[in-house]
Amino acid sequence: MRKQILLFTGLVCLVLFVAGCQTAQQQASTVADDKTAADADTGGADSVKRVFEKAGEAYCDTNTDCIPKPDCHPMECLNKKYADRYTKPEICTQVILSTAAYTPQDCSCMNHNCINDNLQ
Repeated sequence: MRKQILLFTGLVCLVLFVAGCQTAQQQASTVADDKTAADADTGGADSVKRVFEKAGEAYCDTNTDCIPKPDCHPMECLNKKYADRYTKPEICTQVILSTAAYTPQDCSCMNHNCINDNLQ
């Protein structure tokens, strides 16, 4: 009986974690859609660039602008000109995550936003 309770509790935690991740991705998608709509309203790529720069460090024009966020197992990509704002930890675990962006080739520029291709 005790095993079943622990198993059920673990399952509930996993479901809540996955639901929270999906909600965060949906919010990020909504923000990107809002920025695209702002571009249509103001009429120009320069307007979009200003909106994205204010919103974060993920604005890009080409794939070469994007790199993994300095971290042990980066899930986010950002514009390389903002990389100096972060410090990669000196020691990381040897765990390799299939969804982490370890190299610049794992990142790309989509709709003027640096994204982690491994999360797609």
